[in-house]
Amino acid sequence: MPYTGICKACHKPMTGGYSVGDSLYCSVECYRPAQLAHEAALRKDFWQQCPAYYSNGVDMAKAKRPDHLEYVRKWKPDERTGLILIGESGLGKTWSEYALAAELAAQEITCEIWRGRDFGKEAIKRIWLTDDEHLDKWVEHLCGDLGVLMLDDVDKMGLTDVPVGTLFDVADRRGKDEMPLIISLNTHGSVFAAAMDAKQKNGMKIGDAIIRRFRDSCYTVNFDEPDISRAIAPPGTN
Repeated sequence: MPYTGICKACHKPMTGGYSVGDSLYCSVECYRPAQLAHEAALRKDFWQQCPAYYSNGVDMAKAKRPDHLEYVRKWKPDERTGLILIGESGLGKTWSEYALAAELAAQEITCEIWRGRDFGKEAIKRIWLTDDEHLDKWVEHLCGDLGVLMLDDVDKMGLTDVPVGTLFDVADRRGKDEMPLIISLNTHGSVFAAAMDAKQKNGMKIGDAIIRRFRDSCYTVNFDEPDISRAIAPPGTN
C-alpha cells in the first residue's frame, strides 16, 4: 500500500514515496539523507555495544591489510556465499569482521559474532548442564534466525567431540540453506582439520568434512598474502 501523509523533509503532502523508521519521505532527494543518517546512527550504536577494544571503530590508517579489510567490509549477504578469513594473528581479520558487522547493522541485517572459544564453551555448557534439546535449540537459532553468522578464531575453540560436532552441524545446515557464514582462522584448513581429528575420542575423521563445507560455500581471503588481487579464492578452491 502506498505511503500517504506529510513528507518529513519538505513537509509536502505525499502518496507513495519512502519510509525511514516512522518517518515518510516523498522522493529520493528527501529520503536519501535521512536513510544515510539512520544507517550512521545504527553503525554508531553497533560500535558502542562492541567489546571495549573495538568500541572506537576501525582506523583504516592503522590497518595492516586495508585492502583486505575493505573487501570484507563491502561483502554483501545477498551473494549467498560466505567468507573464510585466513592468516596469522594481528593482520586484521577480527577488525574486518567487526567492520562488516557494523555495515550489516546499518542495513538492519541480523548478525552474531562468536569467538571460537566462546562457541565451544557454549556448546559444552548446553549439552552438559542442560540436555540435547537446549543444544538443538541453540543450533536452530544459529542456523535459522541469523542473516549472517560470524565465528572468529574458530580454530581456537575446544576441539572435543561436542564443539566439533556442533560446528559441523552449523556449517552443514547454513551451507545447504545458502545462509552466509563468516569464518576466521589463524591456521590453514588442512592444519585445522588434522587438529580436530586428533582430538576426537570417538575416532571420527570429521575435520576434512567441516573444512570442505566451509570451502564449498565461502570465498577465501588470505590475509597472509599482501596483494589483494592474489589473496581471494572462489568457493570450492582447495
